[in-house]
Amino acid sequence: MSNLDHSAPARPPVIPDELWNQLQQVGKRMRYRAGETIYFQDGASEGAFCIERGRVKVSQILSDGTEAILSQFTDHCMFGEASALGGDVGNPMAVAQTDVSALLIPTQEIRELLKTNPDFAWYLVNSLVHKLTASTIQLGAIAGKRVMSRLASTLPILDYYGVPQDEGHGWYHITHAELAGLIDTTRSNVTALLRRLAQQNLIEQRRNRVRILDPAGLRELAQAGEEAPTESLRKAIRQKADGDGPEE
Repeated sequence: MSNLDHSAPARPPVIPDELWNQLQQVGKRMRYRAGETIYFQDGASEGAFCIERGRVKVSQILSDGTEAILSQFTDHCMFGEASALGGDVGNPMAVAQTDVSALLIPTQEIRELLKTNPDFAWYLVNSLVHKLTASTIQLGAIAGKRVMSRLASTLPILDYYGVPQDEGHGWYHITHAELAGLIDTTRSNVTALLRRLAQQNLIEQRRNRVRILDPAGLRELAQAGEEAPTESLRKAIRQKADGDGPEE
């Protein structure tokens, strides 16, 4: 089990106001309609995007045609910086989920800012570290696990994927299809499994929204697999989460 502090999950870092004002001086304002592709998979990168308003999904189309969702980004978050700095091979695609207003920071400007602006360099490092962490967590959540385990592993850490949340209410805005993309399964599987989780009082769901009621219970289920965890497994998992070793 991961030692990650699930009580304070990391969301995609937000661009501070002072840095945002600086980026407006070098960026080009772009607008996209909901459903419009911002850049295509393996396509040439123009630079990085800083969202002024709206929501963007970044994903990869696999060889079998399924979509693997990597992350979602909202107001004052940056995406596309790795593609801008790393070349065009292996780049994901980005699609506007709502109407989006964003600043396009050309690649050359990014390189110049890295040399001359410590605040930008620090933000960029934080942004890239977040994406690496999210990818590592996603891999650990789905590798070698049954679908129920993958779903139970992913639900408590939706923050890492930038899934929008109602402040103070705990409702995540995510569709069954988007959840399926996160855990590499079908929408129908997600619908059936979410119903089972709701019946076990682990989550609550409404149309295109889900609320986590029992994150510890979900992690226990992720460890147990398809069936409910046994009491001995519950005890072992909670001991490990508390930092205690097994009783002698």
